[in-house]
Amino acid sequence: MRLQIDQKQKEVKAHGTYGFPVLVSPERLSWFDTGEFPWHWHPEIELTLILEGEILYQVNDNSCLLKAGEGLFCNTNVLHAGRHGNSADCSYLSVTFHPRLLYGYNNSLMQNRYMEGILRDPELASIHFKPEVDWQKNVLEQGNFVLLKGMLAYIADKGETTYNRRKERNNRLRVIFENGTEADLLMRSLFCALYDGGRLVSEPDETELKLEGPVNEDDCLTGCVYVLKSASRLPEVRAIPHLYKIGVSSVPLEERIAHARHEATYLMADVIPVRKWDCYNLDARKAENLLHHFFAAACLDLEIRDGSGRLCRPREWFSVPLGIIEQVIPLLLDGSIIHYRYDPESMTLEKRAGDGKGR
Repeated sequence: MRLQIDQKQKEVKAHGTYGFPVLVSPERLSWFDTGEFPWHWHPEIELTLILEGEILYQVNDNSCLLKAGEGLFCNTNVLHAGRHGNSADCSYLSVTFHPRLLYGYNNSLMQNRYMEGILRDPELASIHFKPEVDWQKNVLEQGNFVLLKGMLAYIADKGETTYNRRKERNNRLRVIFENGTEADLLMRSLFCALYDGGRLVSEPDETELKLEGPVNEDDCLTGCVYVLKSASRLPEVRAIPHLYKIGVSSVPLEERIAHARHEATYLMADVIPVRKWDCYNLDARKAENLLHHFFAAACLDLEIRDGSGRLCRPREWFSVPLGIIEQVIPLLLDGSIIHYRYDPESMTLEKRAGDGKGR
């Protein structure tokens, strides 16, 4: 594999779409023809998390050795390159996104007041994140961006911990919204808002899904809904944006994907679990059929040879943004999925005719 760069060393590969400028890519240095990626730049911010091995990461005139569990923030329009450290290979997760995802539109208050100073600061060309540093550990482990009633908000600061008469913990938070406004909120108030239709942008990997109410001893764990990303090195696979395998499994996910590289349904390659929801009281086969029918218009249209050389056409892979998938799963569980349709051209959910306005 070769990095696609022009004469000015700008990477020409698309990082998502204009409507959703985000690309999440599992990578290995060994996938590159030279075992390293050359000097290049792009207008997107890049976040790198090292999964295995080490990488010597170079940003402008600085170099740092990133080890497993560490990460790096690489600012927009900054030259960077990477090669082997002290290990034979390095696997890592790359998340690239345009700053517009945070500030919304050009000359917004969020861009002019908060973002431009960071994006243009030469001292912030890169940040090496290490888990032994408390604030950096928080960055590596959890996100500080939340969605509240459709608006992106950033938790900029957390004040001193206080306790009420019932000894319940609370903190005063400084929250910055994408329209440039700020608010001082109590942490418990924010949690209530998240419960009522909001969510963390970076959520835990596992969520429980059930038909209704809390899980109790009468509920039966019937499997999980999962989302996988391919680690295939095939150019025709890697070129497809937002490519995910969506399915429902009645056996442990680790067991199901153990031999992925030998199965055509997994594109004859290893896969990386992206999201998993435990399901209670759910018919796995019917749920999977319903999901596949819902996203049928975005189904992968690609033939691949299995271990015997026969051509196969996997039907469980879809080019759909992860955020859309995360919206659809709750609709599947409460039965309201039948009132929606997915438009692959605009990459949005739409209410079916007669059901009112879309989301």
